[in-house]
Amino acid sequence: MSMWTNYKQGMSAASAGGFYDLSDHGVDSRMNAQSDLSLKPGMGVVQGEKAGVEVKLPATGATLEKFEGIVINDVNREMNMDGELLIQPKSTIGVLRYGRIWVRLAEGVTPKYGDPVYLVINGAGLGCFKTAADEANTLELNARFIGAKDTSNIAPIELYHQINKTQA
Repeated sequence: MSMWTNYKQGMSAASAGGFYDLSDHGVDSRMNAQSDLSLKPGMGVVQGEKAGVEVKLPATGATLEKFEGIVINDVNREMNMDGELLIQPKSTIGVLRYGRIWVRLAEGVTPKYGDPVYLVINGAGLGCFKTAADEANTLELNARFIGAKDTSNIAPIELYHQINKTQA
């Protein structure tokens, strides 16, 4: 008879798209305008063709005015057989406008407390977050990292109300 002899005792600090704490936050309901399964909790999204109704992953040229927020993990979705949480096209999702949330990081990013937050709008890591600008491939958000990444390549940020710097 065989049995397990190695146990993983540690767990991830959280899950992508999960609330960091219960501090003040705002969440809007939007429809997933992606035609595929690429949208995941913890990713940043922008307005779709119907502003205020649809959201999608950002693309080159995305602006702060079109940024809608971060997809939350609203725990009412099923995982596939590989343990991936898939958000179906045209399904309703929650989008955090402001508050504290665990986000997906682009590869190779190691944030520390207080680092600025940049959304990847082009190339590898689309919809994920970085700590530094990357020419036309990132969009600076009014946010800051509030902790380090965990073993599953996520980190907590505090997302503030977005203000267009040309308006300030």
